[in-house]
Parts: sequence; structure tokens; C-alpha cells
Amino acid sequence: MTTVLFSTKSGLFPWLIRRFTGSRASHSLIGLEISGVPVVLHATVGGVQITHRKKWERANHVIREFRPKQRPNLEAAVEMLNTKYDYLALFGFAWAIALWRIFRVKVRNPLASASNVVCSEFLLVLDIPDWRGLDPTTTTSETLLANIGDGFEEIRH
Repeated sequence: MTTVLFSTKSGLFPWLIRRFTGSRASHSLIGLEISGVPVVLHATVGGVQITHRKKWERANHVIREFRPKQRPNLEAAVEMLNTKYDYLALFGFAWAIALWRIFRVKVRNPLASASNVVCSEFLLVLDIPDWRGLDPTTTTSETLLANIGDGFEEIRH
């Protein structure tokens, strides 16, 4: 079973992400099993990687978890293994969010990389119908959560 998770953890970096995005979640990722072993596939410090789920859960708190009703494109996600994390895009998110909050002007993330990804952008490769049409350069974990619709079944709240 493939799931989509939204999580957070303690620390300055996750707090800043939650603060800027207005979300309870600072991270979004994929849950799955490989040969019966539960793992998470996510874009994190160091890039897109696979981490044993129990190890990951020791340092993170799952806020919500959903199962997509249609088969997600895991092949595209796996092809992104070792893609670098887009650190600069995080600063660009702050810029884009600030412009929206102050002037109600939507802008693309000016620092988003074409070859590196952040966690929410990574999940868009799953090609889930509820998320089609979202702009990868401005999509945050909160954007993904806000666009959870009938195409998902909630596993954990």
C-alpha cells in the first residue's frame, strides 16, 4: 500500500517552514513497502532518498496520512532517487508567500531549481488527480493538504 504522509518535527527549520506556510506540517513524503519492509521515500536534506520508516518515525511526528485511491506513479518517484534537495527554493517560498500575504500577488518561486526538488514538489511526480495543475514552484505541504479531495482515503489523523 502506498500512502502520502504529512509530518513535522522539532527544531528551528521545521518551525520556520510551519510559520511561513501556516501549516501544521513541515514535510510531505511517500510511505510504501519494499519486499515487506516499511519505508518512506522523500526529498530531504541530502536529496531524494529511502529511509526505513521506523527509523524515520523516531525523529518525526506524522500529522496526517492518506492512501490515494488511484495508483500513484511510483516509477517517476523512484527515478528521482538521489535528486538533490532544493535549498534555495525554500528562501524563494518565503518570498512568494510574503508577496501573497502583503499584496495578494501570486508569483512563481524565483529561486526554484529545474533539477532539484523540495518535498512538496517531489510528491507532485506521483501524478495524483487531486493535485494535477498545482504549480511545483509554489506548492507547499499545506497546498497539498488543502487539495486533498475524494481521491484519497484518510489513514491517520
